[in-house]
Amino acid sequence: MVVKLFSTFSFKKVFWGIALGGLMLLGSTGAAQAAGAPYRCDRRIAQERFALDHAIARHGFYSGQANFERRELARVRYECSYRDRWR
Repeated sequence: MVVKLFSTFSFKKVFWGIALGGLMLLGSTGAAQAAGAPYRCDRRIAQERFALDHAIARHGFYSGQANFERRELARVRYECSYRDRWR
């Protein structure tokens, strides 16, 4: 009498195993990215402030370049949800 150590090979079992492993892998990466988000936003805002100061020093306060950098700074603040903290 021969004892089968493994059940019959099934593509359905392999597919569901790979799908479950992929979901577990992708589901765990969301928390790791959220931890660095405030630091990233603060850094982006600091970079845009520097670019605005540079444009003002180089082209003048009312120049088109300075206005562009002001809009970029406002966009980054909005994306990082700094809607109420502008200064």
